[in-house]
Amino acid sequence: MRYLAQFLKRLSTGPMVVVATIIFVVFITSILPGEKAKMDTYAGEVGTIDLSFFPLPDQVYAMAEAYGEDGRHKYIVSRVSLDIVWPLAYTFFMVSLITFCLVRVHGSDSRWVNLNLSVVAVLLLDFIENGLAAFVMAAYPDRFDGIVYIMAAITATKWIMMGVTGLVMLYGIIALPVALIKNR
Repeated sequence: MRYLAQFLKRLSTGPMVVVATIIFVVFITSILPGEKAKMDTYAGEVGTIDLSFFPLPDQVYAMAEAYGEDGRHKYIVSRVSLDIVWPLAYTFFMVSLITFCLVRVHGSDSRWVNLNLSVVAVLLLDFIENGLAAFVMAAYPDRFDGIVYIMAAITATKWIMMGVTGLVMLYGIIALPVALIKNR
């Protein structure tokens, strides 16, 4: 983990934060709205697994039923395409911004900078969740409730870690200008 933290410190320069921010903004303003519109054609009112906090088996299988065969296929394709690229995009943005801020607030040798690894945890949890969700949809109508419970725990942990990461990012964004003014 120490090597990953060091790599992320070297990666998180001002220009990289700008590039990561541009990629993130393009995703949330251009790509994700179009994907949501596509998803709404099959998900409708039932929603999606990865946007639920702790999706229980009956909820997941109700979603699978509501999606229909074509919708489940589109859902699976989305999990192994967009849901690989989007987590990489938000991870690049969040890890570069958090690292950039925390290095300047606490110094590059501070253990506080290692909070940037919370974003990597979110990424890994998101990938595992997507793989399990794709498996469950592909296996439908067969039920794998144990896997769904594992997926639900991973999904909930992902959202909790995303909240922690958001707080760390907010702290960095607020602390950076304060530290810059203080050190003048």
